[in-house]
Amino acid sequence: MLDLGKLRYTYAGVGMSCLSARPPVTPSVSRRRGPPMKSVRFPVVSLDVAVSAAVMRPRPLNTRGQHEVEVLVVEGIEADGADFVRFDVYVNAVEHEKVGPGAREMAGSFVSLKQPDMAAVQASMRVALDELLEDLGAEGDDSVTVTLVPVMGRVGVGGLRIVYMAE
Repeated sequence: MLDLGKLRYTYAGVGMSCLSARPPVTPSVSRRRGPPMKSVRFPVVSLDVAVSAAVMRPRPLNTRGQHEVEVLVVEGIEADGADFVRFDVYVNAVEHEKVGPGAREMAGSFVSLKQPDMAAVQASMRVALDELLEDLGAEGDDSVTVTLVPVMGRVGVGGLRIVYMAE
């Protein structure tokens, strides 16, 4: 083990507030479920326009002493390997156009770089939801609205689900 004291490296004990900072919630975005959403059937062969779907949240399993993280799984992602692909994932943001990249409703982005020697790329994406739902005030909701917004390239999505994973 490397002893930094013997190397005479000492650092001032300065707090870093950016480590615990969370992005702000967008105040003008509607989080209410308005009229019923257009039904989406998975798999979505080509994500050409923004797609929203209500995803049911399973009840957490009561395991003794083990904390489980609630995770959104975007599964069955298929993209052309010779193309750059990106889509954004928003949670409980009905008006996703008003949400900036630094806002709390944006859960994450899927990116696949060009891989010319691969004909097709198959992947999945996992996003932790615990802190996000807490910040949005949606911890007690039975479902969340997930919006997939294509940014670049053609991509297919197999499905959305929420699972609990051990930390």
